Amino acid sequence: MIKTLVLIVFFLLFINNAIPQENQVYFRHLDKLKGLSHNQIRCILQDQKGFIWIGTMSGLNRYDGYSFKIFRNNPEDSSSISGNSINSFFEDPDGRLWISTSNGLSIYLPEAESFVAGSQIEGLPVPSQNITDVKKDKNGNIWYLCNNNYGLLKYDVNTKKIYDVKFDLTDPTKLTSTNISTFTFDSKGDIWLVNINGIIEKIDIANLKVVKRLDALQNYYKNKQYFYYINLNRVNTG
Repeated sequence: MIKTLVLIVFFLLFINNAIPQENQVYFRHLDKLKGLSHNQIRCILQDQKGFIWIGTMSGLNRYDGYSFKIFRNNPEDSSSISGNSINSFFEDPDGRLWISTSNGLSIYLPEAESFVAGSQIEGLPVPSQNITDVKKDKNGNIWYLCNNNYGLLKYDVNTKKIYDVKFDLTDPTKLTSTNISTFTFDSKGDIWLVNINGIIEKIDIANLKVVKRLDALQNYYKNKQYFYYINLNRVNTG
């Protein structure tokens, strides 16, 4: 009986080792030594064709699984990307890549492998020269961060209308400033933004109202104006 049990256990171990191990995860370290344009990465996206796009402090990178193609601004080429420092990007339903750079908005046209400025795209719902950042939420709506007192705007893809997050110093449910440094989405889809004066605000995207405000950063830097970046990483954003 004991001998039979040992044989059965051995047989099961043999069968388990003989079955191919599927769904294995492989990691590959990619940096400047492997062709990346810069080691400081700000944004990553996989497009509809499977390419991995990586936005860095010095160039836009497209990775095909084997090598990088780097896009940088060429002052003598109007079809090159507008700036080398990449803030953020997203892909629209037509496969175009909308890229916020240090020198304005660029749109990558995949069929031509070239770039155009936002002002050259017909039907853009807001003045492209004022756009400093563009992001898409989980419902497909497009959010524009603009300067020159435009603030934060939402383009509803269903109604085809623009809605702005209201500014009013006398109303605690409204923004305290239109001079917004950056914004991002949390796991619930709501917006967190930081103003250049250091005030952090949370926006409920359902009603576009401020539901939380934090002034610790503003107090620490004594109301001085800076450009901030915000990153939400497994924190309680309730």
